[in-house]
Parts: sequence; structure tokens; C-alpha cells
Amino acid sequence: MKRIKLLLLLIVALSINTDISSKIRLDYATFKHINIVDINSIEANNYYLYFYTDQCFYCASIKNEILKFASHNNNFFFVNVATNFISCNGMDDNKLDTYCIYGTPTLKYFANRRLDFTLIGASKIRDYLFSNS
Repeated sequence: MKRIKLLLLLIVALSINTDISSKIRLDYATFKHINIVDINSIEANNYYLYFYTDQCFYCASIKNEILKFASHNNNFFFVNVATNFISCNGMDDNKLDTYCIYGTPTLKYFANRRLDFTLIGASKIRDYLFSNS
């Protein structure tokens, strides 16, 4: 009889735990954000910058995937373009690739503090996340 009670208690505990964890949702606000002017102050050698806006349809289409990926990468920073206007006019070529974006979503990866690659668009970013998860 004790075993049955213990088994029932275990089943109830697991179902409650599963129910709670399924309701937890990741959101942009959960993660580290950085202002575009503070990019040079990032101390990590290798890191990601993800540029998005809350109003961007394509950003929303990969939101869950990008947040899940970010949750497994300590050096992942978000830049909300709506609050960080980036003017590329008159910027020298060395800074142009690093700081400018040509649409959202954009994912940039820096290796040894140098821009390694830039991915623009939901499908390219989704492909990268899928192959690197």
C-alpha cells in the first residue's frame, strides 16, 4: 500500500513539475541587452550580437529558436534596434561591417574580438541555429 501511495505521489509531483515548466516562456527581457555604443566594452573574446525589433515579423518567426540558443550561450547579447539607432553614413569601412546592419533580424558572431560572420534574415539565422544546436 505504501508503494502505491509513493507511486501516486511521484506521478502527481512529475505532472505538476511538467505543467509548470511548460508554462515558463523565454522572452527578450530575460537576456543580456547591450547598447550599440557599448559593443567595444564587451569583455568576452567570442560572442554573438543579435539585432532585432519587437515589431519585426521575421524576428518574431525565429524568436523561440534564438532565445533557446541564447540560453545555452553565455556570451550572447541582444541589441534592440528600435532603441539603438545605427547610422552608417560616413562610417569608415573598418567599422561599417562591425556596427551596421541592413535589416532585422541580424546575427553577428565575433571570434577573438573580430567580426567572423554576419547572417541577415530569419531563414539564414534559423539554418545556423539548427546546425549549431
